[in-house]
Amino acid sequence: MKKLSICIPTFNRSKHVLEQLDFLREEIIGFEDSVQIIVSDNCSNQSEVVKVKSYHNNNKFFQLFFQEVNLGLIGNTVFLLNNSISEFIWFVGDDDKLDSGILSLLFEIFNNYDDISYIFFNHDCFKNDISNVVDTFNLSEFSGYHKTFGDNMLKILDYYGAINMFMTSNIYKRDVLLDGYRKFNRKPQIDDFLLFSFICSSESATFIVDDVYVHDNYAESTWSNNARKIFSSSVPQRIIDIEKLQLDKNNVKKTLFSFYYKGRGNFLYMMLNSPVKLTYKIFKFLGLSYCLRLFLRSFFINILRLTKSIKK
Repeated sequence: MKKLSICIPTFNRSKHVLEQLDFLREEIIGFEDSVQIIVSDNCSNQSEVVKVKSYHNNNKFFQLFFQEVNLGLIGNTVFLLNNSISEFIWFVGDDDKLDSGILSLLFEIFNNYDDISYIFFNHDCFKNDISNVVDTFNLSEFSGYHKTFGDNMLKILDYYGAINMFMTSNIYKRDVLLDGYRKFNRKPQIDDFLLFSFICSSESATFIVDDVYVHDNYAESTWSNNARKIFSSSVPQRIIDIEKLQLDKNNVKKTLFSFYYKGRGNFLYMMLNSPVKLTYKIFKFLGLSYCLRLFLRSFFINILRLTKSIKK
């Protein structure tokens, strides 16, 4: 049977992580020999650390690490990646909600498909209360097993934006992720989860679960205050990186153009707030024609927003 590492990065949210562990303690029944659970506390306040330590003293079904300095979300995630020992790895957000039976379904997929290197669970998004759903996605077009999936990943990115950045929906084959990520040879960045999904889906077979088993808590995103910068400057860099994974450059270029054109990233914001080196990189990749169209569209949309704001 395949083995799975469930890795939970956490920071100052002991209530959430303990609730997640309570769920997983029941969910792993029958799979104890096939599942490793690791929690890495990212240098939380002492009061939070005490609560997690106390829980761990009475519950030895998971491993627990405490960081001496805050590594950032992706840095903490990479730490978990390096300390996992299983064939597959699943990063689970401490405040996200999972439906019972998700682990059984996951091992069913493992057992039925030997060549899988990436699994993506569809999800919905809620704010604070799981009944307050604010966004859903229809992935029926992509549901099931795919021998190759790189072009379809570009379609998902085009249709729905960077939904693969939601870490709890992604399960990766560990050696494929490690080998692919090392080739980029740079410091971890918040949007790397998008890159992770392309690294593993472009390598081998992929399975998409269209039914919703995972629920994303929008309200407590650790990076929400920087969302404009992330989606206008950082995510476009990851989209450019994707071209290195033997995907067709023209398709990647069209996807990046569409990302800005549909307003998922603000092209004018990128131009005004990004380092010249990054702006040049995006201009060079897209070409003058695409960039001119995006500049004009972004300029007029921002003028329209400003006018409406003044009228109010």
